[in-house]
Amino acid sequence: MPGEPVLRREELLGLRWKDIDTKKGMLSVNQVVVYTKEFGPIIEAPKNESSFRTIPFPVEIARELKPYRLKQKEHRLNMGLKYINKDLVFCNEDGTPLDPRRVGKQVKSIISKAGLPTVLSLHCLRHTHATQLLRLGVHPKVVQYRLGHSTFQQKMDTYSHVIPQMQDIIVEQLSDLLSMKTATENSNDNLIK
Repeated sequence: MPGEPVLRREELLGLRWKDIDTKKGMLSVNQVVVYTKEFGPIIEAPKNESSFRTIPFPVEIARELKPYRLKQKEHRLNMGLKYINKDLVFCNEDGTPLDPRRVGKQVKSIISKAGLPTVLSLHCLRHTHATQLLRLGVHPKVVQYRLGHSTFQQKMDTYSHVIPQMQDIIVEQLSDLLSMKTATENSNDNLIK
């Protein structure tokens, strides 16, 4: 489904509440959480200019975020001064950034317990998202922007397997267009008579 995660794991973990507009259904990628040997998880700017982006998301996700945010606010109040407020949407109990490696392992564990192939990951959901959008006929340049890929060539190389399947969509759309044209011509002929 096109509502699946479009952000990289590090982008999800760097997401702040101030980067999300639930009323408009928009989110902005402005920072990431990466793991360093010296300091553990840290917040930094994305490496590529193309990673900075603002993208729309479905209203269903906005509905899910509201109760989650309220619960997080309650927790923050209960923690008091022990809570380190970095405004992160996804964080440790004390408000500090999550370790991306640990999150990856937790997702793998959930996948395994669900009886799904352990080759699946959060990153696989990004690929599924892109593939589904392309199958729906979304322009590859739009998909490139949503995923934060720096080059169009990277996008086309990664998802070239979907392009032949998109030919069917084009044929359907052309057929619909021709059917509409024929229907319009027939109704115009009836008006003339």
